Amino acid sequence: SPMTTSLTSGAPRRDTCTRVPPLTLGWQALPMVLLVASVSGLFFAATLRRGPRAAPIAFGPMLALGFLLCWIAPTFFPALWPFPGP
Repeated sequence: SPMTTSLTSGAPRRDTCTRVPPLTLGWQALPMVLLVASVSGLFFAATLRRGPRAAPIAFGPMLALGFLLCWIAPTFFPALWPFPGP
């Protein structure tokens, strides 16, 4: 079980294998997040929008996508990712 008893105090403690990585990338990854968000927004606008007066595109979902891709990138592409992982 993830909860075990400490040998010294008898208080429950968490095992280290159940830790969740932090949800921060650091300021060093900010340009990469913005680049990924901008490129994904341009791709979305170029491929999925039709008509001369289509509704504006929100940038928040693109930022979330950029953050997610930059957060996952060190796991799958460690040689290509220049920043330390979470």
